[in-house]
Amino acid sequence: MHSLLDERINDFNDVLCSNNLIYVEKENLVSFFKSLTDLDVVILHKSYVFSDKNITPYIIKDIVKKLNKKFVLFSGGLENAIIDDNEIVLNSGTLYKNLNFFIDNYRNNKDANLVYLVFNNQNEYLKHQIKKLQNSILPDFIKFNNENAGVIFKKTRNKIENYLISSEFSDDKIKIIEYINKKIETKDFNHSILFQQIQKMMSKYENN
Repeated sequence: MHSLLDERINDFNDVLCSNNLIYVEKENLVSFFKSLTDLDVVILHKSYVFSDKNITPYIIKDIVKKLNKKFVLFSGGLENAIIDDNEIVLNSGTLYKNLNFFIDNYRNNKDANLVYLVFNNQNEYLKHQIKKLQNSILPDFIKFNNENAGVIFKKTRNKIENYLISSEFSDDKIKIIEYINKKIETKDFNHSILFQQIQKMMSKYENN
């Protein structure tokens, strides 16, 4: 894993490497990043100063993402935002607070899961997944009627699969998806009961 941080990374030298990107010219950026064979994620401060004034953090981001690598931009004036699985924006305080949790996960699983830079423990990450699922399915349930019932049940099943990605959800996901599949097969579309089932599953994690 490579990063562009500062002296605070000394405790993580086994997995973080600070490269001398400052002297790379713009036309050589792609070859520079391709040369980093163990590159997983680039962590870049928004105010990083390049010798080539034509280089901006957003040019770095575009190159890194085109290489299918992950990108983190951080600064004291930024709000935390998860753009997608391969890009996040972070406040500096959040980055340094959660860096140890992120690195521990990387050491143990060899997975640069960027959300661990946003959340400083697994339980907060679980709650985040639940909140994303809730926000996604609620509009569908509000619009629920007999004509769109089957579509909404299928969409809900897919969203449960896509949003609840942590292994802690595995057993509950199997149960709720089996329930949904059975209702789809029998065309028994009681969305109130389905919503109650989902809320019951979620409450196990929200209250921890």
